[in-house]
Amino acid sequence: MNEELIAMIVIPVILVCMAVVILLGKGDMLMSSLRRLSPEERAKFNIVRVRVLHALVLIFIAIALPIIIYTDISEYLAMAIIFPPIIIFMILFYTWCKR
Repeated sequence: MNEELIAMIVIPVILVCMAVVILLGKGDMLMSSLRRLSPEERAKFNIVRVRVLHALVLIFIAIALPIIIYTDISEYLAMAIIFPPIIIFMILFYTWCKR
């Protein structure tokens, strides 16, 4: 079993498990965007929407990672696939998730 196959199987499973834990409300300590905020700033966000947004990003990465590894595309194309959803995530975090 080579390293690519292990990465294609194990890492997406871990990411999906993290997404489920976050959606269940038990993984707020996994969300760094909430940990770095003060309690006053944290009160300005809708926590349920933040959880959904983080879970969607983790699931997207769990789907995109095996595709990127399996197709053996270049690093630049992989960044072009991963970065736009992350930028959309950041925009949604500061707009849609605010109360």
